[in-house]
Amino acid sequence: MDFDPNRLSIGVVIPCRQDVDRLKLCLASLRDFTLSGDPLVVVHADGEKDLMSADFGAVSLRSPFPGRGWAVAHGLRYLLRPNQSHRPCQVILIAHADMIFQTGTRHKIIDYLRRHPRCPGGALGHTIMATGWPYRLLEWGNRWRAQMLELPYGDQGQFFRAELLNRPGGFPAVKHLEDLELALTLQRYASPAYLDHPATISPRHWSRGIVRATLRNWALLRQYVDACGMAAPEVGEVVAKTPVALVLVAKVPRAGRVKTRMIGPLSAASAAAVHGAFMRYWCAMGVDLANSGLITPILYIDQHDGDTATTLRNQFRQQQWHLLVQSNGNLSKRLTDAARVLFRRGHQAILFIGADSPDMRAGDILHAAQNLTHHDAVMIPAHDGGYTLLGIKPSALRLLENITWGTSVVAQQTRQRATDGLPVSLVELPPIDDVDTFDGLQALLGRLEKSNDDRQRNLYRRLLMIPR
Repeated sequence: MDFDPNRLSIGVVIPCRQDVDRLKLCLASLRDFTLSGDPLVVVHADGEKDLMSADFGAVSLRSPFPGRGWAVAHGLRYLLRPNQSHRPCQVILIAHADMIFQTGTRHKIIDYLRRHPRCPGGALGHTIMATGWPYRLLEWGNRWRAQMLELPYGDQGQFFRAELLNRPGGFPAVKHLEDLELALTLQRYASPAYLDHPATISPRHWSRGIVRATLRNWALLRQYVDACGMAAPEVGEVVAKTPVALVLVAKVPRAGRVKTRMIGPLSAASAAAVHGAFMRYWCAMGVDLANSGLITPILYIDQHDGDTATTLRNQFRQQQWHLLVQSNGNLSKRLTDAARVLFRRGHQAILFIGADSPDMRAGDILHAAQNLTHHDAVMIPAHDGGYTLLGIKPSALRLLENITWGTSVVAQQTRQRATDGLPVSLVELPPIDDVDTFDGLQALLGRLEKSNDDRQRNLYRRLLMIPR
């Protein structure tokens, strides 16, 4: 790629949260970019679009989801969408709304990338607009972190080659800590640069005290490491397109291996057919969930080969389900492993369900997902003492640990885990039962017969056809 400063286009994404006054100064400092025809996109993470960005040659958007990371991802989708009126972008610069850039920043970025063709990107650095030695110490520490650990903060002006977005992994779309994820992603390709051409930033982040803000940063980093490990998505992993992942934890329907508590009144083959009918119910829901824009449906299937498994996987793929193969170990480990993978991919929350709760509808799942906007976890309990849905954010990952699975105390143990140590905000929704026994199946048939939901009516007809 020819990095001619006169022809290169740098797309600038500016996530913004009620920063209109500071935003004006930021946009004014990007005059070199607008005069060169570079596209600037302001994305509001909470609130309506502003009316003054156009005065500075910028486009104003509103992110569909809260959080700075999702705002950045929304801006990137706009910049890189085909058939846009602006010039194609070869480089992306992420600017926070309270940053004021030096004259010559554009040329500095282009010149460095032209002279170092293997460099994937880097950061500019920052100067805090405040007096006093504590702020100079902060600047020194942040500079050391960016240079030595190659982990700059977002308000140090991260930039990268746009072509990296087309490689496996893409941009790490996460609600928070997107700067850390981006830095780790760049490290997979080559060492990122530190240009030491600092932007000036507001000291508002430390307005309640430098120590308090630093401890909060450490707590967020610890939460990230606990949830995801200190690693970016592996090359080849799918990066999240929605904030929530719905994980259907299920087995391939094999006689004698599923719905064993129904065997007796039903043959092993008929019990497996019941499980297969439940799976088809969930499979048909995939398109509606995927089209919500909020949820990515994922089938977390056990490790099994054969025609039945292949057919099942193909059916789910056709209904817009993604597939993830279960790891080895007990249920706590398998759920935790799935959560770590999906948090690393960029989902900010995960809903776990089983296949044996066909009383649940798409609306129940969307309602549970929406509750995670204001809570760390959400649970739909069952009357037998378990639960049929558990939703968690990274801060609630421990709810999957030390649970006596398959017993009547699962829900109570989960509630207790939510109060252990640092409390987790857990909200409970109205109970929905799972169906594990023949009596439970008979009761389900009575409910499905009266249902006005098309998918549940189809399930009712399939269940009636299974030999008793």
